[in-house]
Amino acid sequence: LKFKTAAIKTIHEAVACFTIKNDLKVEVTHEPDRIPPTVKSACFKYTHHDYGTLHEARDEMAAGQPITVALVTEDNSLIAYAIAERDDRQETDVKIIDVDNYSRREAELSHKLEIEGQEFQVGVGHVLVKAILDNCPPPLYVDSTTPASRYIFKSLGFKEDSSQSNPCILRLEKPSTRK
Repeated sequence: LKFKTAAIKTIHEAVACFTIKNDLKVEVTHEPDRIPPTVKSACFKYTHHDYGTLHEARDEMAAGQPITVALVTEDNSLIAYAIAERDDRQETDVKIIDVDNYSRREAELSHKLEIEGQEFQVGVGHVLVKAILDNCPPPLYVDSTTPASRYIFKSLGFKEDSSQSNPCILRLEKPSTRK
């Protein structure tokens, strides 16, 4: 998948509209006490009620690590989160995006749009990545190991890192200032 600049802009706009239409609340934080507890009924891939990546991120933030967490809530319940960390090279590594199983595109919490005759879907994963993009300056990178997450990142402007042999490493560079 290759997305043109105009398509990426359209997808960003669709994500903003999707967020409003579905009354999703988005918060981005660097403060561990701003991360809400997960409920027992949540079905996240990487976090459970009392352990997992979100709990680890909270502990690492409390210890002073440069971590950004994006949170998406619906009806005051956490339905998705993303974890990003600034590394020693001053690049942001998007480590995790995790959406509750009942809030995924496959569960029909999505918005369909058409770009140049092709149908696309945006969902809660897009909301997370857009929140990280809006709050973490490039360059950003991700090791995107599933087709669904690669679709999200590429549709929001990430490209394969040509310096890597691993096609799952995607990057979003600083915009060029040349005219």
